[in-house]
Amino acid sequence: MKKRKITYERIKTPKKARPPFVPRAEKIAGKYRSECFSDFVLPIFSGKHDTHEKKKNRMNYMCSQVNESLRRIVKLLGYDEEITW
Repeated sequence: MKKRKITYERIKTPKKARPPFVPRAEKIAGKYRSECFSDFVLPIFSGKHDTHEKKKNRMNYMCSQVNESLRRIVKLLGYDEEITW
C-alpha cells in the first residue's frame, strides 16, 4: 500500500488496479492484518480450510457473495452497468 492506495492484480487483464484505500477501509484491514493469508486484505480462510480444494471452494463462495452484494448496490443506485468482482 502506497499513498493511501491499494494495489491488486486484475484477473481479466494483465494490468494492476490502484483504487483509493479510504481511511475507514484501511483501519478495518489493519485490524485483521495478522489473520490474513498471503496478500489478501481481509482474512478469508480459517483453520478448517486446510486443503487446496477447500480454499478454492471458499474463494468461489466469497466471489458469489460479493457479486450478489454488488448487484444489490447497483440496483439501489440505479446504475445501468453490471459490476462484478
